[in-house]
Amino acid sequence: GLLEKENQKPWTRRIGHYHPSSVKGCKRAMYYDRVGEEPESRVDAKLRMIFDMGHALHDMIQGYLRNHPGFEDEVTCEFPDLHLYGHCDGIFTKEDWVLEIKTVGESVYKTLVQPKIEHIWQIHCYMFCLDIPRTQLLYVNRATGATRLFKVAFSNEIWEEVAAVIGYVESCVESGEPTPQEVNKWACRSCKFYHVCEPKFE
Repeated sequence: GLLEKENQKPWTRRIGHYHPSSVKGCKRAMYYDRVGEEPESRVDAKLRMIFDMGHALHDMIQGYLRNHPGFEDEVTCEFPDLHLYGHCDGIFTKEDWVLEIKTVGESVYKTLVQPKIEHIWQIHCYMFCLDIPRTQLLYVNRATGATRLFKVAFSNEIWEEVAAVIGYVESCVESGEPTPQEVNKWACRSCKFYHVCEPKFE
């Protein structure tokens, strides 16, 4: 159907880089991204609907904020020395904040008492690239539209962990040896590098 056709569209994300949204995920996927392996979308119709609802909520919130003086949306975050490249949802230039919006389901939202660690790592990449020391991380409940805001300051300790992971994957890129497989049934199933990694499930 219509949603399956979305998977046939050409991949638009820039290849040959590490993406901030991937740095707390599978290191082998980071490796394939960095070496420019050709991705193949494996998102099923149900997951596609969830992604598209997330994008729609992002667009809506960014639309609300466009009237805020000094707000810029979809800001490029780049640090060539580490091959980092991505886009944050926005920045408040006058107040010096990064903005990142995350849409989550009801069950995640209900138990959310602090930001998820993968999102903390992601926003540290943005803060580092943009030289902005703080982020407003906004979680939106996809089911109800309820929001929860966390303010996160840049932490050198967390950044060192992020940089260490990137450094490790980069050393594998230089040696031409992919990082070990990190088999996770849920994550692997929709991974854009499934076809080249070929994970085996027990």
